[in-house]
Amino acid sequence: MNKLYLTYIALILALILTSIPIKASNTPPTLASEGAILMDGDTGQILYQKNPHTAFAPASITKLMTALLTLENLAPNEEIILSRNAVLSIERGSSHIGLREGEIITVENALHGLLLNSANEVANGLAETISGSVEAFAVTMNDRAAQLGATDTTFLNPHGLYEEEQVTSAYDMALITKELLSHDYFLEVMSHPTWQIPPTNLVDEIRYLHQSHKLLNPYKDTSLFREDTIAGKSGYTVLSGYTLVTVSRRDERTLIAVSLRTDANHLYSDTNALLDYGFDAFHSETLTPNDFITELPMVDQQVVTGKAIVTLAQAITLQLPTSIDKKSLDLLPTLPSSVNNRATIGDSTGSLSLNYEGQVLATRPLIISDLQLETTITALAQSEDPTTTEAIATTEPTKNFSFLWVVLLLIILGLSLLLIYYYKANKVSYKTYKEQQDAQRGHTH
Repeated sequence: MNKLYLTYIALILALILTSIPIKASNTPPTLASEGAILMDGDTGQILYQKNPHTAFAPASITKLMTALLTLENLAPNEEIILSRNAVLSIERGSSHIGLREGEIITVENALHGLLLNSANEVANGLAETISGSVEAFAVTMNDRAAQLGATDTTFLNPHGLYEEEQVTSAYDMALITKELLSHDYFLEVMSHPTWQIPPTNLVDEIRYLHQSHKLLNPYKDTSLFREDTIAGKSGYTVLSGYTLVTVSRRDERTLIAVSLRTDANHLYSDTNALLDYGFDAFHSETLTPNDFITELPMVDQQVVTGKAIVTLAQAITLQLPTSIDKKSLDLLPTLPSSVNNRATIGDSTGSLSLNYEGQVLATRPLIISDLQLETTITALAQSEDPTTTEAIATTEPTKNFSFLWVVLLLIILGLSLLLIYYYKANKVSYKTYKEQQDAQRGHTH
């Protein structure tokens, strides 16, 4: 009886513990970097941020914007010619690969020099080739940054050597990097930890390049190399401090980590902490159009002529804490009270906010996915204005509800009744057995 009782208690405890939601054990990291962000490289969702819109000097991560404009304006097999200004205007002792005035190299080799060795004269040469001058290229950089939504950024040069008013933010650098990831050739360049520039019109020797971002280079520091890192750029000047942008990909998840104004001791440890947190504390969940379905009346001059079926425009993938799934999200639509009877399938008709614990994780468009005409036409109430836009849909959206606790309680109740029945049955049997034994002893005596 004692064993059965203990087994019963253990079973109940196990059921309760496994059904209680547990928050992810991974906690956000504490960073030395003054500005930092962790962004999903596919959707732009922010998983971690520290002073994300504070302006800092970018140093050589500026070259990521230079690389983006190069990829958008030049082909890898095109050539650039280094001008006197491109070669001689950079600071003495700053990063370079020894190009000379009048030297000709391909864009392919220029991009490797720019992104692996952080060559400042290469940045100047690309800027002059694209825009005619470094100053004109800076205007192009700022225009492109604004198009991407990078509103905290001001570029004055293509290489990142310190200028007081050249600033960016962790959020802006993540946006620029996310756009770069749409260019397969960028990832091709970043996949080479080493590169060789063959002899040119002015130099007979091969130039050997080595990736300066230690998480990307297995030959530079094996203790820091990360196999899941696929792209990035490091930067440093005395006045800007250390800066780092890193892209890692694991199990079809892509994360962008940005660290601004940190020190040499925390440059890579901060980034590793961000990436580990992102991969360990979050998982991907995909919402399909069928995960949100609602209806809106179709009207024609105050008369209901049918209904429009409204769903997500397309599937959306979110990074959610490992302890929850998409059923835990609050789906909050913003919709009109009705749609015009001339609406067609595919028309945009509002948006859906995906929230968790009060935080907006994403907002995505809603569309009409189907139309159903009424066989019986119904007049709208005179007080209703079908053209009025409401904050929330007039039709309650479908919601997911978990019956886990109901099932759990039923199991506990059933086990309790079974235990009581078993206990009483055994008690009666034992009492009958005792009476028989006593009667037998009395008969014997």
